[in-house]
Amino acid sequence: MSKKRVLHVIDHLGLGGARTIVETLIKKGPENYYLYSLRKSANEPIFTRDESKRVFIHKNELRYNISCLFELKKIVLENKIEVIHLHLEKSVVMGYLLMKFFNLKVKVVIHEHGAIFMKKLLYFKVLKLMEKYDCTYIAVSNATKDKLIEKAKIREDKIKVLYNFIDSDKFKIDKTFNIEKEKKKLGVDNGDFIIGFVGRLDKIKSIDTIIKAVKKLDFKYKLLIAGVGPERENLELLIKSLKLDKKVLFLGYRADILNVYRLFDVCVLASKSEASPMTFYETQALGIPLIGSNVYAINEFIKDNKNGLLFEYGNDIDLSL
Repeated sequence: MSKKRVLHVIDHLGLGGARTIVETLIKKGPENYYLYSLRKSANEPIFTRDESKRVFIHKNELRYNISCLFELKKIVLENKIEVIHLHLEKSVVMGYLLMKFFNLKVKVVIHEHGAIFMKKLLYFKVLKLMEKYDCTYIAVSNATKDKLIEKAKIREDKIKVLYNFIDSDKFKIDKTFNIEKEKKKLGVDNGDFIIGFVGRLDKIKSIDTIIKAVKKLDFKYKLLIAGVGPERENLELLIKSLKLDKKVLFLGYRADILNVYRLFDVCVLASKSEASPMTFYETQALGIPLIGSNVYAINEFIKDNKNGLLFEYGNDIDLSL
């Protein structure tokens, strides 16, 4: 394991796959790993007293705040940081400004979690500009690597593919959790087939496709949606229009996500794009069947009729079959 002093920089420590990765690195990684969050957010992870000494969270909640640069510089110098490891789009932009204005003598790693799949021309340009700062790029899938080459024109030899991972200790069964009692509390009958979704309620996740698909089912079921996000209101309106109020349940944010997974008979990932979906790793670890949209890079992980099923993206009829 590397003995270099590494500072992981992330936009926020709210919900998401990147947060899961950096949280695990701090909790399970060596003591020479540090973490800096560019802004405060809800549902931040809880660190032990020893871990907290290596975690810095900027007090401001604004998405872009130039004062972060001076705080970052101070942390790098005081802790003799040798590598700055950037996670998510804002961190890459701030990392570029940090190197440009302060010319720090550190190695830079850009961990591409998925923004490269979106239409962000300025971000692509910043990614390319970072090449001159002894920068290595980590792609969380082969699809992500391809997009870095295609959209940001990054040299292939500068990119390393490193798949996401989960903390296996978090996936130990909670013997105090009673599945039947939890179902009863949620109003789920024992005979209901449980279809589940876990993730941010965002347009790119295409949760509306799942809702439209379950409307076509002719057997007893419940759809459980775990997560928070900006699409909640639109999804509620869709559910009401389809008269599915008693069939679809929102669970909101759940810290005990393992227990939520244990309620599912099948999990659905209907996204328009994913770089390296944590849902795949989590359901695989728990042995829960997974159905995913046949898009790059979900089909890099789900092999149809082998470790899951694929359906045509956006096609609720295909999904319902």
